[in-house]
Amino acid sequence: MSRIEGELQGRLLLVFEELFKEKKYQGYSAVIERGRADITILYKNREVLFLELKDPIAPDGKSVENSRVVQREKSRAKRLNINYFGITNFTEAIIYSLKKGISQERKENFENRNFPTLQEIDRYRNSGNFTNLLKNKFINLAKWYLSKAESIIQSDSLPQQSLDENFILKIKSSINKYGYFLSTKLFEKFEHSKAFRQEIKRYFISQQWTIPTGEQDLDNFSHIAILVYISKLIFYKAMQDSNRWNLEPIEIGDSENLEEKIWNYFENLKRETKDFELLIGKREDIEFRVIFIDSEIAYQITDEVLKNSKKYDFSKMKEDIIGRIFEELIKPDERHKLGQYFTSSAVVKTINSFTIRRGNEKVLDPSCGSGAFLISAYERKKRLGNRDHAKLLSEIYGVDISSYPVFLSMLNLAIRNLEEKSYPRVIHKDFFKVGIKLESGKTSLEKILDSDGKEQKIEFSNFDTIIGNPPYTRQEEIDSYNPNQKEQILEILKIELGDFAKAIPGRTSIYGYFFYRAKMLLKDGGYLGYITSNSWLDVDFGEVLQKFLLDNFRVIAIIDSKVERFFHSADVNTNITILQKLKVGEKLDKNFQTKFVYLKKPLLDILEKFGGEDNFRDFVETCKEIFEDEYIRIYPISQLKLHNESKWSKFLKAPKVYWDILERGKGKWQRLGDVAKIRRGFTTGANEFFYLQKIEENDDLWLMRNGIGEEYWIEKQFLKPVIKSPREIDGYVVKPENLKYYVLLVNGFERREIEERFPNLAKYLRRGEERGYHERSTTRSRERWWELGEQEKQDFILLRFRDKRNWTPVIENDVKIGDVVFTGRYLDKNKKLFYDIFLNSTFTVLNLYL
Repeated sequence: MSRIEGELQGRLLLVFEELFKEKKYQGYSAVIERGRADITILYKNREVLFLELKDPIAPDGKSVENSRVVQREKSRAKRLNINYFGITNFTEAIIYSLKKGISQERKENFENRNFPTLQEIDRYRNSGNFTNLLKNKFINLAKWYLSKAESIIQSDSLPQQSLDENFILKIKSSINKYGYFLSTKLFEKFEHSKAFRQEIKRYFISQQWTIPTGEQDLDNFSHIAILVYISKLIFYKAMQDSNRWNLEPIEIGDSENLEEKIWNYFENLKRETKDFELLIGKREDIEFRVIFIDSEIAYQITDEVLKNSKKYDFSKMKEDIIGRIFEELIKPDERHKLGQYFTSSAVVKTINSFTIRRGNEKVLDPSCGSGAFLISAYERKKRLGNRDHAKLLSEIYGVDISSYPVFLSMLNLAIRNLEEKSYPRVIHKDFFKVGIKLESGKTSLEKILDSDGKEQKIEFSNFDTIIGNPPYTRQEEIDSYNPNQKEQILEILKIELGDFAKAIPGRTSIYGYFFYRAKMLLKDGGYLGYITSNSWLDVDFGEVLQKFLLDNFRVIAIIDSKVERFFHSADVNTNITILQKLKVGEKLDKNFQTKFVYLKKPLLDILEKFGGEDNFRDFVETCKEIFEDEYIRIYPISQLKLHNESKWSKFLKAPKVYWDILERGKGKWQRLGDVAKIRRGFTTGANEFFYLQKIEENDDLWLMRNGIGEEYWIEKQFLKPVIKSPREIDGYVVKPENLKYYVLLVNGFERREIEERFPNLAKYLRRGEERGYHERSTTRSRERWWELGEQEKQDFILLRFRDKRNWTPVIENDVKIGDVVFTGRYLDKNKKLFYDIFLNSTFTVLNLYL
């Protein structure tokens, strides 16, 4: 047993022992055998299974399916009369069954999701720091084995694991494992070869990735390269299994000349099928060549994939299962590169139902990722229009700035029909550089391959449908990838949108530009369906986008969810937007209603309730009045009225009773600004100088401590209680005695008078000037830098930021208020009690929430 195996064994044992304290695991225990890297799990003192623990970089620990280790542990299990044993190298885990009746072929469960990575184990090896992140992943590993133990205890068997799931997990394991080893070799060459370093940098720039500076960046790239390589090997196997072409099984022998051997197989695939040039690519492509930077790593990757795929006949697998394999292989951490997140089938089908209605539409996904929207469009168009494979591919277009999603999209479209030629129209390019309107008025042409594989140049415009999941990346992140990208996009939009482009705010998120660009590529009457961050419903740049949508589209529906994020892996709230482009000069029907749809159950459950996405679409579009049940809430509103609204999220979140109350009071409601004067509290420009805490009183002088800990005696007439933070307010009424701070208020005195009459204040002002407080931008703008101005007695406080306490504090005494909140004075003091009560009502709280 190696040192690291012993340390990891101890860590895992402690994790097991912590879990056993939970009620769920009562009766379980674990023991170790001295001198062996293993743990035996017991239930009520009966041995259930034992685990063999391996170092993940040791020769016999790189795979949990190492034949020598498996046979050795199998013999040990028989000797100990234990039917189940597991092997883990901490990055992946497997469990084997020796039960009679399964002797011909071992039964196994394999897992590697949410377990430690090789990098994390390596960091622990070097530092000895067992981080919380690593501990949580050890907990995942322990819980996985305990779930198998529970199955063994209950039924003396292991749960079934589907073939495709098992295959996906093993291939993902290969990607994670060899990605680590490959990135180490890549980094060595990156550091020592200037030519290679420049080539890698050029490739990263072409993908609009951050220029690599360290091993982590190359680790991401190595995962992508291995993913694409493995996908090509699997695709070759799928084509060979179809038996339509004369394709020999891939046999590699040893590692000598492996790159040439593999490329010859790929060339033969292109030659035999007279197809798939775009999929296979070129031998000189860097993402292909880097696989073979180390012949032994390349051999191990290839050998492992070929052995795993031999167990499967891909010709007997459904196309959607093969497609899921390719999509599932993508490393989740890579999906935020350009904000690409993979969308659930329920969301995709819903958007496509709203936007693809006939079956003959020309469809575009401008950020296609692995092709979820394109595949769904293919299947929907096929069902609606009964069109053949070649025709369908000629009507479906995808664009992506990153090469490996383009590869996956083409792959997923090609496998829709392995019997026919496939030339998917997926373009590897920046969406803002395809089909652009030139200053001459013409549109730039794009190269595609027609159904016979011949190159054509076409106008990239006049789409019937534009759908997709645009990147949600914020403007700050855009700048970090490409500081000039915003300016480049705006230059294109100036030509396409004219003067309107100048009004687009600089803080617009990247997905906002996808709305603007889509208008130019969409045919009059065409449909647009996006899933994006929902921030545009309320934030500053959203007002301009809202006006653009209202002026140029029928806003058919905006769909949001109370119970789920539509991006499964993304920490971002999302909504679906469905639009139809107006014709030039077309006036919107005054009776047309936009439907705000709020989902109260998962979308998949809702589609099942309605009997499919088309029935759901029809229900939404024909709903004319507010509707609410346990599944959904629909708020229809005249689109013309939305011109007077800037915060649209309230139409999604407000319950029906809210709108009922508004309707009953129609014509009687008043804006708060019409019954009260609202202003912001003091902006001092130097809080540490103007806000002080009282330490001691002495007649007309108080000893005060400022924000940097200095103490001064100051004349008390210049010190007034102040609300510096809402946390100081305890209850609905502000009580001066509960306030910790005083504000220095000196108004109406010349400096000479201060020096003569108030020596302590004068000393404090001089000290402030020595520290430069009078030179700050805010203080410098005042005639007398120390004067904050008068603040009349206020009646209430409006919180700028709300947490768990949703209330509007009222003011009875003369306290001063800092700029952390807004403050207000009623114009009619006789109604103060009524206003105070109303501002603290549930209705007002709901209004502020919305």
